[in-house]
Amino acid sequence: ASAVTRVIERQEPNLLAGWNHEWGPGSRTLFLGGWLNDDIDITTQNPTLLLNYQPDGQFSFGIRKPLHVHYETSFEALSGELQHIWQNDAHTLIVGGRAQSGQAQSTVAFPPQPVIGETPPQRVTTDIERYSAYGYYNWQAAPWLLLQAGVAYDYLNYPVNNAVPPFSPEQEHRDQVSPKAGFYFTPWKDTTLRGGYTRSLGGVYYDASVRLEPTQIGGFNQTYRSIAPESVIGLVPGTQFETFGIALDQKFPTGTYLTVAAEFLFSEGDRGVGVFKNDSIDLTAQSLNQSISYRERALSANISQLVGENFSLGARYRLSTADLNASFPNLVTSTNPFLRPFQERLQKSITRDEEATLQQAELFLNFYTRCGFFAQWTSIWSHQKNGGYENDLPPSDFWQHNISAGYRFLHRRAEAQVSLLNIFDQDYRLNPLTLYAELPRERMLALRLRFFF
Repeated sequence: ASAVTRVIERQEPNLLAGWNHEWGPGSRTLFLGGWLNDDIDITTQNPTLLLNYQPDGQFSFGIRKPLHVHYETSFEALSGELQHIWQNDAHTLIVGGRAQSGQAQSTVAFPPQPVIGETPPQRVTTDIERYSAYGYYNWQAAPWLLLQAGVAYDYLNYPVNNAVPPFSPEQEHRDQVSPKAGFYFTPWKDTTLRGGYTRSLGGVYYDASVRLEPTQIGGFNQTYRSIAPESVIGLVPGTQFETFGIALDQKFPTGTYLTVAAEFLFSEGDRGVGVFKNDSIDLTAQSLNQSISYRERALSANISQLVGENFSLGARYRLSTADLNASFPNLVTSTNPFLRPFQERLQKSITRDEEATLQQAELFLNFYTRCGFFAQWTSIWSHQKNGGYENDLPPSDFWQHNISAGYRFLHRRAEAQVSLLNIFDQDYRLNPLTLYAELPRERMLALRLRFFF
């Protein structure tokens, strides 16, 4: 964690409008249009590379210098998507297309720094364009078998680097054909085996999440702003995603519900990282290509049991492991044997090969009444181990306990709830390399009012 980083993000406003027209039984057209707006303001100590080059273009010497910077990025875009659905008892066909176009303006100010001196501020304006076409087909091949298939084509034009200063005005483009496949197999009334495989192309900001295109295959999510946590690696535009998932859902006559699932998530991406290059004549801002690969494998199990008419209890367990690799493949080193030890030391400091394993278990007890009153107790255990870090990250092991009570009214269209979270005031230090739901860091009173339409 950084003690000097301050981030403010605002989306003021996001405007969305939709249209739904049913032409006849099983035939309808949908349209979604939107204005997207995102402003990010960051003040931090940015670890920037300062590289010296020889006349032949070989990297001769470099240092990783923490530079105090303040930068802002403003993103605005228009989005439009048209989709048509044909459906009957056994077949569903979904076809559609999406177009998004906008600009991102990034500014950065470098206060006077040791070694590099005074550097003029930057203001870079870049284009962001995405065009997508897709088709999905669901076939109820038998009462016990649903098959899903799909394909999407995405074209993305995006900035090489407007997120890791110093910035670059250069543009990059990428396109991809992404197949999808999934199934629901129900051999018995209370047993379902489901699975899915997808490929997809990520966007730049949250543009890929504004969509009518189906987001799930086989009950597994296929739409991500980022699989690799942005709090760890930052923004990586145009990332290629690949996902596998399989799960078994079982209901028993005793009022017991069981789900066991395994999921594999992979992402590969390249981005530009701002560096200062010294070629013995002048100090210039450039972008250096960084390759980033990330994978997460997760196994989860949920079991819940109905007890009489008013109680249910259960447990959830999730084991996940994540690996991150980030390197600079185009950094050509010098053949000078005297300089090689310095270069290898720098390469080691900027190459990341990190991993984390997280176990989380949750125990819960629910109480409900027909009049609308309900209450819940939950206890959450977390245990995490880390590896591959330059400075060792110690393991984490802790419990948190929560209690809540509420009331449903207006024919269950409204719900009021009060909760005491983290009852014993247990703080924690979890590495965000593995996915986890954010937990309160101190004892907290939470009030919630919800309406259901």
